[in-house]
Amino acid sequence: MTLKKTPILLAAGVLAGATLLAPASARAVPADRPGALALSPSSGPSADNPVARYRAARACPADHRAGARVFLYDGSGKAVGALSESITPKPTPPSGALDVNSLSGVLAGRPTGDYQLVLGCFDAAFRSIALTDVAWIHVDVAQGTWRVVPHVPTPAPRPTSSSTSASPGPARSAPTPSPRPVHVDTRPATVDRNVGSPAADGEFTFTVDTGQVTMSEAPV
Repeated sequence: MTLKKTPILLAAGVLAGATLLAPASARAVPADRPGALALSPSSGPSADNPVARYRAARACPADHRAGARVFLYDGSGKAVGALSESITPKPTPPSGALDVNSLSGVLAGRPTGDYQLVLGCFDAAFRSIALTDVAWIHVDVAQGTWRVVPHVPTPAPRPTSSSTSASPGPARSAPTPSPRPVHVDTRPATVDRNVGSPAADGEFTFTVDTGQVTMSEAPV
C-alpha cells in the first residue's frame, strides 16, 4: 500500500467535526514504508459509529509519540476528518476504535470513491506528523456502505529516449539471388547432307559448325 508523499493540510476547519491536534503550521512527515492498518470488521454500513476497530502494524516513531490519531484522507492526500480519539502512543503498535465520526458524517457531500485511513503520530511540539500505517477503503455513498480494498499504485510510464532503435520484426528468409542471364549463341548451324538414292548404298552424314554454344541454368 502506498500513501502519496504530499504535504497534508491540517489547517483549522479541514478536520470537520473533530478537535485539531496540530496547529495550522504542522507539516506531514510520511513514513518511508507505511504499514497496513488492519480494520475489524473489514466492511459495513457507512453510518455506523464506531466504524470499526483498528490495529496498527508498527509503533509510532520514538520522536513522534506525543499523540496519535486515525484520520481520513481523500485519494489526493488531503485531510477530510478524524475518525478516532487522540491517544498517547507507546512503543507498541497503537490500536483502538474509530468512534469519533461515522463515515457518512465525515463524507457528507463527497462522492463515491476510494479513501485512506491513516494513523498519524505527532512529535512533542505538534509541528510534524509521521504517517505510519494506512488502509484503503471504498465508500459507496449511494449504497451507504464501505469496504477495505487493496491499493495498487499506478505504474509510472516508461521513460522515452531520444534515440530510437528498430524493433525486431518478423523473421525474413534470405533473399533469393537473381537468376544469372542465359547466354545462347544464335549463330546458325550448317548441316551438309549427302544422301544417295534409296536404292544406292552409302552413308548418311552431317556436319555442324564447331562454334561453341554457351548455355546456363534458366530461371524457373
